Amino acid sequence: MTDSAARSPSDIIAALPDWARWRDRLVAIAQEPVVLLLATDALPEGTPPPRSRRDLIALLRDNAPIFEGHIGTYDPVISGAGFLFLTQDARMSDTIWRLAEVMGRLNTRLFCCSGDMIDRLRSGDLLMAYNVLGSYAVARLTPEDGVEVILLEDFTITLQRTALVPANAANPDLGVALLRFLLSPEGQAIQAQATGQPPLTAEAFRRQPHLRPIRLDPGLLAHLDTMTRTRFLAEWTAALDQP
Repeated sequence: MTDSAARSPSDIIAALPDWARWRDRLVAIAQEPVVLLLATDALPEGTPPPRSRRDLIALLRDNAPIFEGHIGTYDPVISGAGFLFLTQDARMSDTIWRLAEVMGRLNTRLFCCSGDMIDRLRSGDLLMAYNVLGSYAVARLTPEDGVEVILLEDFTITLQRTALVPANAANPDLGVALLRFLLSPEGQAIQAQATGQPPLTAEAFRRQPHLRPIRLDPGLLAHLDTMTRTRFLAEWTAALDQP
């Protein structure tokens, strides 16, 4: 077996932006927005749903008695996904720290998983959940649940689902063929239709410029350093721990 036999299809890879590939081996095949979930009946009459984090901060400040104790988000201490999403938020804008302070004053509750937050929204225990995986929301929520899925327009980070063909794959040619199909227009269209998520195409980003993919670059490694992670989590805890 040659090394080239395990390579991703070079013609398809070349068409991907730099942030969607890592050394032409690990490549993004789909994107998954990280969304805000909001119970529609929690909004005071005449109040539009938030479209940005600034809107969200204003909504929470102006309606503190409604949302007190009824907001959920990931616990970044125990959730790798939650930590990733939070660090990406901070990478995009310092607005997350103002939002964390407001959420802290409203006794925001921390969860390990998107599924738990969605279940609490469906039961009415939560009225809002911040940074939930969009695919989980699409799969588990129905119109009868009365929960709106919001892609915030200042920016919506998107998790990239990735794939590779291992060097020791039993049938690397089949792996390359599958990868080629997943990255083709047909494969992207099928994935988008099946999941309800935007395809990984330039057109999707033109139509939704607020989508900000989590780049497959060395920046992902920065917060894995123990001291950096500890400092970041301490800052988050301090922002959330409001009287």
